[in-house]
Amino acid sequence: TTLENKKSISIAKNSLGNIYNSLQQYYLAIEHFKDALILQKDIKDLNSIAINHQNIGNTYENLELFDQALENYKISLEYNTKLNSDLGKVISYNSIASIAIKQGDYAKSLSISKQILPTSKKLKDKYYTAETLSNLGWSQVKLNDNKNALDNLKKALSIVKKNKNYLQNIILNHLSELYEKKGEFEK
Repeated sequence: TTLENKKSISIAKNSLGNIYNSLQQYYLAIEHFKDALILQKDIKDLNSIAINHQNIGNTYENLELFDQALENYKISLEYNTKLNSDLGKVISYNSIASIAIKQGDYAKSLSISKQILPTSKKLKDKYYTAETLSNLGWSQVKLNDNKNALDNLKKALSIVKKNKNYLQNIILNHLSELYEKKGEFEK
């Protein structure tokens, strides 16, 4: 198979993985992502390898298999670091921070989120800044730093309100958790 054919097949396999992931057929998604990875490694397509490990991590996270998700996010981060991709690094770090929260390591998530916030602010797509602020705020909710949590979650919400997307619901859930902790049910 030629280089171009392998690239095309890997893109098709990755697309099938994304489709199965959206259909919540997670194990089929992982199978297609891994098939794509074999081809991507063969043709040394480092960017696609980083993306696919991110996709596999996301799928494992959907399955609540957090250790496997974290392993793939870290591999994605390694490739994004080799590629010097600020966008890729922010995506990977946000995913790692999210897993840290889900595993109860709030201080780690807080540290990661603070570390990548300046880089996320430099990106053209403000979605990633909102995601970073959401993780930062959620970590602060968990650590009872309610004032800073409220500030960061409101900043994140103001960014995503302009572009209605699923992140808005996640941020609203984090704010609900904060208001519930504070006994402010009317907000």
